[in-house]
Order: sequence, then C-alpha cells, then structure tokens
Amino acid sequence: MADGKSMVKTEKCKVVDGTAMTGNLELLAHHFELSVLAFLRHAAKTFSFPRRLDVRMIRPWLRTSAGCMMLDVGCGDGYWTARLARLCGARACGIEVDASAVAAARREHPEHAWRVGRAEDLPFPDGAFDLVVSLSVIQFIADAGRALREMRRVLRPGGRLILTADAMDWPGISPGFLRLHRRKYRVAAYWPLERLRPAVEEAGFTVRAARRAVSSRLASRIMHLEERCGKAAYAAAPLLYPAILTSDALAGGPGGHKVALEALAD
Repeated sequence: MADGKSMVKTEKCKVVDGTAMTGNLELLAHHFELSVLAFLRHAAKTFSFPRRLDVRMIRPWLRTSAGCMMLDVGCGDGYWTARLARLCGARACGIEVDASAVAAARREHPEHAWRVGRAEDLPFPDGAFDLVVSLSVIQFIADAGRALREMRRVLRPGGRLILTADAMDWPGISPGFLRLHRRKYRVAAYWPLERLRPAVEEAGFTVRAARRAVSSRLASRIMHLEERCGKAAYAAAPLLYPAILTSDALAGGPGGHKVALEALAD
C-alpha cells in the first residue's frame, strides 16, 4: 500500500510539474511575442524612409545649444522628438492631437513634456520656445496659415522654425500616385517650396535656408515602392535608403517629394 501511495504521489507531481512547465512555456512565448512586436515597432520607426529623410534634411540646422527649449508640433509617439532633442541638446515638449500617441510618448520618454492639442491652437504662452520643429505635419492641417502663426507666437524673437513638408512637385510624379497618396494619408495640401516660403514669411518669419529631397527618377520610384508596399518595404530599407541619397546626389532634378526650411522669427 505504501508503494501504491508513493506511485500516486509521484504521478500527481508529474502532472503538477507538467502543468507548471506548460505555463512557463506559454509565459515565455508571450514575452517573446511582445519582444518581437516591440522590435518590429522600433524597426518601423528607425527605418521609416520619410522620417529618416526629414532628419537628414534638417540635421545641419540642429545646432547644439545648452538649455534650448524645443517644441515638436505633431510629435506622434515622441520617438523622433526624443532623437531630435538629443541631437541639439534641447529640452523638448511635444504636442499631438492623438491622445493615445501622447500616452505612449509619456510612457516611453518621461524625460520630456507631452501635451494633447492642435497646431492651430498651441496651449503655450508667447515666446515660450527657442526652437519649433515640425516634421511633415503641415500637409495634414486644413488651416496651415493659422498653425504657422501659432508657431511664430510661441517662439521668442530670433527663435528658429525648422519645418519639413511633402512637396510632391517633381515632374515625374504620376497623377495616380498623387491620388493614392492624398487619399491614403488624408493630405489637405502639398507644399512645394514656391508655396511654403511665402506662407512662412507671411506668418512672421525670415527664411534662412531651404532644400529639397527625392528629386531623381530612381529616388522617386523607391519612394513609390515604400508607399505601395507599406511595412514590407522596411525589410529593404538598409539598401534602399542609401540608394535614394546616392541617386539624388548624382541625378537630382528640379522639385522633389520633400522640402525642408529653416526660418527665424522676426
């Protein structure tokens, strides 16, 4: 009988151990899945063609200045805001209409300040910032003139505005692609340099520098690939991104997909 009881206990232990092992494996698989998803989200941000181009275009203007107060208008989840703040040594504040994105920014980058709000009604006092940046946001704003005036209001005199936008004025861009892009991203208006410069000046700025990107035929086709393939294009990003830069340098033409501008507050 004693042996029988021992066998029963042994079998119970095996069942318990098996259940525990199954639970541990499920927990491990869950954590692995979360890690993979987190990596993919990070990769999607890091290898995003448009954002990497934005940062490359404006990087020469991101001068280091200790104690600089920077506002990022349309900050999203704060990933690029934090990177820009590191590049120029600034203390950053980001504003975004999407409350869930702001919650993510607060969770991932608590060292900076984050607000929910609209570019047309910035909830900050006059002259609160030394630098305002806005990466490819203005094309989504219906009243862009009001947004630009608000950016000027919250800048101190002599403060700087660094802005990028979708210009889409390269001659080789097809009408079909423009319709697809406008519908997919709900674009209010495109901003070629000839339109952006006077709008910025009318809002109270003096434009110091401007540049275009993605103006060669090959670079334009690569950008079309990213738009049409979506996340699938990120896998090829390490190869495609240098190709865009090289093609632009060797065979860039007039116009381009993107435009960047630096201006001083009058």
